[in-house]
Amino acid sequence: MRKTLLIFSALAALFSARGADFSNALPTVSVACMRSEPRHGAELVSQVVMGTPLRVLEEGRGDWWRVETPEGYQGWVIGNSLSLLDAAGFADWQNTPRLYVSSPEPQYVCSDTVARGAILPRVSDLANGAILAGSPAPGARFFAVTLPDGRQGYVNSYAAAPLSDWASRHYDAPRMPLTASQYMGTPYLWGGTSGKSMDCSGLTKICAYDMGVILPRDASQQAKEGKQVVAPAGGHPSEEEIALLQPGDLLFFGNPRTRKVNHVGIYMGDGRFIHASGRVKVNSLRPDAPDYHRATLLTARRLSPADAARFSAASNPLYFPKP
Repeated sequence: MRKTLLIFSALAALFSARGADFSNALPTVSVACMRSEPRHGAELVSQVVMGTPLRVLEEGRGDWWRVETPEGYQGWVIGNSLSLLDAAGFADWQNTPRLYVSSPEPQYVCSDTVARGAILPRVSDLANGAILAGSPAPGARFFAVTLPDGRQGYVNSYAAAPLSDWASRHYDAPRMPLTASQYMGTPYLWGGTSGKSMDCSGLTKICAYDMGVILPRDASQQAKEGKQVVAPAGGHPSEEEIALLQPGDLLFFGNPRTRKVNHVGIYMGDGRFIHASGRVKVNSLRPDAPDYHRATLLTARRLSPADAARFSAASNPLYFPKP
């Protein structure tokens, strides 16, 4: 274990190196906020979890940096939430053994594997999707890890897997509502894309991300992907149209006059769907149901494995170096 930690210490020094030309950045907190302008009072446009690889587009005003996410979304992140890397440092990070936090339950990096009192001493909390430097140790209860800013600790082995294993997962649409149900009751947050709080398209992103698929950020962008299944003329699907839907289809709601999409949910089956609206919850498409959702359904779309392959993390150059 001591040898492993020494190796991680060397990696930490590498990650924290500072140069004159920062090409990339890694969030160093469990969930970093992306804003529309370089100030805390600006609109929250999205979030990025710890270790998400980002492109640096512009050095900010003050300590803010304009960055781009793996799916091409742009925003400003405060510098004290980032580890900045030059091209060489980022290439080294890409070639470092990394772990993906795959548990939807709250997880922590702890400084020890022996509890003091009732809990393990904590270094940081983690959100689902976090990426940490480290390797699996067969049979171990904990994996030794290094955070993007060099902090070290241990994470429960059941909660993490090699990054390559995550990226090689295949898109399975029926898993979407099953994954979403693990976040039932989680509060809605405009711009949220983490298991702590999320908006409607944040929920669909999280569920697809769990299968190594990086969907576009906004509902209006997601509505352009896949194959249309139904497009109810009156905005409310008939029983015949409901019968055409399959679990995992994405339901897009919006303005019936402008046809502008402003909400998305995940179809579960039997006329019901799960979405983030106030909180993550289940509603019905049927007007006679007590939990009927009174919004206009513009379209339902189905993403096939071939469609999803275009958004695979395995082929995204920010996650893995080009061959």
